[in-house]
Amino acid sequence: MSENAIILRPTLGEKYHQGPNSFNFLRIVLAAAVLLSHAAGLEGLSYELVNHYSVGQIAVGGFFVLSGFLITESAVRSTAWRFTVSRILRIFPGLLACLALTAWVLGYIYHRHAYPVGASYGNYLGLDPGPWSYFWKNALLANPFTQQSFIGKSPMSYFPIWNGPLYTLFYEFCCYFVVLALVRCGAARRRFVLLVVTVALWAVGTVFSFIPYGATTFNVLSNLNLFNFLQFLSLFLAGSTIYVYRDKLPDSKWWALAGLAVYVTFLLLPFATATRIPGFTFTPVFVGGPFLAYAVIWLGLHVPFTKVGSKNDLSYGVYIYGWPITQMVLLWNVVRFSWTGHYVHFGPYPVIIASFVFTLPFAWLSWRVVEKPSLDLKKRFGVAPRRLVEATLKTNESENSHG
Repeated sequence: MSENAIILRPTLGEKYHQGPNSFNFLRIVLAAAVLLSHAAGLEGLSYELVNHYSVGQIAVGGFFVLSGFLITESAVRSTAWRFTVSRILRIFPGLLACLALTAWVLGYIYHRHAYPVGASYGNYLGLDPGPWSYFWKNALLANPFTQQSFIGKSPMSYFPIWNGPLYTLFYEFCCYFVVLALVRCGAARRRFVLLVVTVALWAVGTVFSFIPYGATTFNVLSNLNLFNFLQFLSLFLAGSTIYVYRDKLPDSKWWALAGLAVYVTFLLLPFATATRIPGFTFTPVFVGGPFLAYAVIWLGLHVPFTKVGSKNDLSYGVYIYGWPITQMVLLWNVVRFSWTGHYVHFGPYPVIIASFVFTLPFAWLSWRVVEKPSLDLKKRFGVAPRRLVEATLKTNESENSHG
């Protein structure tokens, strides 16, 4: 090599298209983090990691970043119709199966155990609010306008709702179509447009975070739906922006470490004051989100677990079944056992572990029986194979390298 030779640094895009990645593994880890964080909360433990922010909140942020990256590719390579069908097949069958199991099986078992007198199945079906309304009101992604959180008087844990994490599905689905609209308007080709939109959205949330009036106006108690949408969309678009700039961004562990360090710094800053609601304003999970995004994508491309989840993607099942299974574990209190007629309690941590262990079979069945067969239907809608997609994307990138 001559002294004047230019050494080109590899990019995230080159690494992404080289072969298998560990995104499925990372999603399973994030789903497990959400489950364990929620299980601790349902058990009544403090599940905060630092400054009133939990591992579950951070993991959900990572989920939205990954989804933004991957969904943007799907929006680029598909027609609007194929994209819509693919998203529906990925989200709704698993959700409806989970709702049905909760409404007509788990809910009744819980009700019968908690209210043994006169707890016939007919009486259970006649509860108000009952299992039928639970299913139908949550079937549209547990959206904030129709959702139902409980059945009768159950569950009765520290957080008396049947499936807390489902509320994020509505906002994620909305993010899908924001990205689709941006792609159809040319944001994938003129990627600077997407960058401007992402930065502008982040700037708005940051202003809300640092101004006390904004922090008290946009939180879980005020403007809840707008708060959630802005929070999740900003994280989602951070992943989308990394995707469209993947051939410009270096594949650098130092960038990943720097981004992670900035994010952790935001976590440690004393944002929470008397005028704010700790853990439920935009800060610091929101403000630090773009810095977390690069680290999450980089990890997914480099951790050596490409085979984990490649055949059985349990992440969605773990995410949607973790909470209701934890409610059942708490009901039965599986860490108690009879020894000479006495019950012994080992503390909350076995409950948390049992929640994870008992969730895995439900997640596996959800994938094998519901999710995978539903995804196989995508072939009928002509979704392009990955090799053809990558060749098309590379051609488009070379033609639009002015970005």
